[in-house]
Amino acid sequence: MTENKKEHKGFLLFPDQYEPIKGMSLEQKGRLLDAMFEYNLGQEPEISDPMVRMAFGFFRAAFDRDSVRRSNISEKRQAAAKSRWSANDASASDAMQTMQMDANAPKEKKIKEKKQEFNNTPHTPPLEGGRDAPSRSRSSQVTKTESQAQIDGYTENQELREALTAFVESRRAIRKPLSAHGLHLALLELDKLAASDDALKVAIVNQSVLNGWQGLFPLKDNARASPESAPVRKSWAEMEEERTRAEFLRITSSPEWKARHAGGQS
Repeated sequence: MTENKKEHKGFLLFPDQYEPIKGMSLEQKGRLLDAMFEYNLGQEPEISDPMVRMAFGFFRAAFDRDSVRRSNISEKRQAAAKSRWSANDASASDAMQTMQMDANAPKEKKIKEKKQEFNNTPHTPPLEGGRDAPSRSRSSQVTKTESQAQIDGYTENQELREALTAFVESRRAIRKPLSAHGLHLALLELDKLAASDDALKVAIVNQSVLNGWQGLFPLKDNARASPESAPVRKSWAEMEEERTRAEFLRITSSPEWKARHAGGQS
């Protein structure tokens, strides 16, 4: 296997990342887990299964994003600590000079001045959890590097790669940028619509780009669909309500939930 330039210290997995892989077989899940460890140990995994390769592209982008975030946080903490120590050293030096200049002043006057100086000195908050702590907020918008990693892991067809890249950019142009997970779901939908037909996939993606659509839909007879045939765009509130309803139905229809609530148990 080819060695990566940088070895990751580790990786995290979250419950919401189970959705893209729960339909995979145990063998596919095992190969995906092996690929995660190989990549974080500085190796480039060789994956022959298209479904495993596509899922790994999603996790790979998340690993790279977390690695960059941790590196940025570490650098900010080191810079803040260095700045604070420098400020403390300067304050100590100034205090020593002041004490030497006031050596001949009355004792009561020196005590009063030191007390006033102490009260007027602002407190430096600690780095962790204080005002100097780095912000933990981050945008969910997929970066060009992340999207390219997912697209490259999804297909080796150059025309399809270019079409998918144009689709990601068109979502940015209409101010509806994709998240990394959203791009992964779009690729899954593309597989449902066209299976392994790359030419049909290119046509479907180009159709959405030409019409400024947010999603991917079955190919129309004409290359550019009329406004009347375009899919109805739903508001964010409507899509969120549908997602919540689907998730509720999924949970309440599971055997575990039915068994837990059978007979009025809480």
